Amino acid sequence: MSGLNFDDYVEELRYNIETKDSIKAGYLIEQFPELDPPDQNKILFELSRADDEFSIPLILNIYINSGSFNLDEDNIREILFRKIKDFPFALLEIIQNDYIKDKSMFIEWAGIVQCNNCVPVILDIIRKSTDDRLSRICLTALGKIGNPKAINEISDYLYSGNRELTLTAIDALEEIATPEAINRLSDRLGTDIEIDRKILHVFAKTQNQHSLDMLNRQLLSHNASLRNFAITSLTEIGSKAVPFLIENLSDKNSDLLIHSLTILGSIGDKDAAQPIRKLLFNEPEDANVRFAAYEAFGRLPLAKGAYVLTEGLVDSAEQVQVAAARALERNIDATVIAGIKNLIKEDNEVSEQIVRAFINAESAEIFIHLISSEVFEKRAIDYLAGEAHPDVRSVFENVLKNINRKDLLKKITSKTKTGKETEKPLIFAVDDSRMILKIYKSSLHQLGYPMQLFEFPETALEELKQERPQILITDLNMPKMNGIELTEAVRKIFSKDELPILMVTTQQDLADREAAFNAGINGILYKPFTKEKLEAELNKFLD
Repeated sequence: MSGLNFDDYVEELRYNIETKDSIKAGYLIEQFPELDPPDQNKILFELSRADDEFSIPLILNIYINSGSFNLDEDNIREILFRKIKDFPFALLEIIQNDYIKDKSMFIEWAGIVQCNNCVPVILDIIRKSTDDRLSRICLTALGKIGNPKAINEISDYLYSGNRELTLTAIDALEEIATPEAINRLSDRLGTDIEIDRKILHVFAKTQNQHSLDMLNRQLLSHNASLRNFAITSLTEIGSKAVPFLIENLSDKNSDLLIHSLTILGSIGDKDAAQPIRKLLFNEPEDANVRFAAYEAFGRLPLAKGAYVLTEGLVDSAEQVQVAAARALERNIDATVIAGIKNLIKEDNEVSEQIVRAFINAESAEIFIHLISSEVFEKRAIDYLAGEAHPDVRSVFENVLKNINRKDLLKKITSKTKTGKETEKPLIFAVDDSRMILKIYKSSLHQLGYPMQLFEFPETALEELKQERPQILITDLNMPKMNGIELTEAVRKIFSKDELPILMVTTQQDLADREAAFNAGINGILYKPFTKEKLEAELNKFLD
């Protein structure tokens, strides 16, 4: 060490640090590699205690040359990072230093410590870069720093043609998350399903007003997978999404109304009750909208005004009647009971349809309140003994047992037909709405078909591997796995000839129709369907 012993070396370095003599200190550091490892650690300790602005260049010099002298790079890097974290302004000079060839680590550090001053130089580097790895590091750092001035440069990489760079750019814009950044991500939607899903994940995770607005817009996406992701995400987001969904209820688009009502029902926010009531007051023409509104009502806490639900009992569509009946079951009060009794006081077709609706909805509490009514009793006993599904009959037989009405049990037993059922093929039906599954149960039973019902498409898919039905009926819009995705999975097991698939949906979108047929469905039935329409569709695919 040029004739200096270690003690003199340390003293000289301490003096240089105290006087901030960087030139002499730099000369001493050039001799650092000649020290023994224990002495090197002591020098690093002295530098770690020194002023950040003064010591960082010295430690950096040691680190740059560490590879040439077999020094402990990890230890030196850790000390250097701790100093830079306390004095991030040093990074700008380091990154601009032409002597440093590989600046990747320092660019990463600029992101970690959010060195805003480094943004211009990082942008300059990424513009000139032909190294994808370096470009990804720059994008990540710019995202972590979060300076909106980097949005334009980052957004260019959304269309880079390199998948990894595109995904990294999405992550970077997620970090910035300004309205402009969210807009740039929204503009990128529509050409790649994986990238689209990642962008929607950003919207769902960010949850600022602009992200929620963009997520809400996806309810009208022509892609079922993206649309269902938006439905699931908005449902999980909950109350923060409610204002957007309520605003949707003033729209004229039936699909948007249906999706919004479905989500509002799942969230269960009481603030949605009045807007849904207003929607029904305006009597929407689409029965699917009315069905979705009553189904949502059935899941909302209604402090008052449940009487309005009785109007659904006399709707022209049977599915709407059942949804209204189920909603009333969950909102019973004296006014509701009085209103229903008034509707069924005459023994006519209206009272018959109302009784059927309550039974098919398995509205046990309302059944108990109304069974003392002569008209209700007559219609209920006739239906339970005749067309009702055995499972439904069993539900109400247990109700009658619990209220000790053995007399009515005997009437049902005496009228129930026990003849041999016609042998028709097995039908599988898949729908995430329990209300629709109840309707399938009633309709298919009355048509004479044995059935298996599935609330979750994944379960249906597993069952298909064990048993093949004659026809599979599936809804389009379902969470996690939609009807198109289910169809694609089924077609890996059975061809169109081996297992016809009938898709039942409210969607009139041509893109959905095309995607569904491309996936391998055999036909489409639009909701709301009657028993007769369902039978006509089934007959198309039966021998």
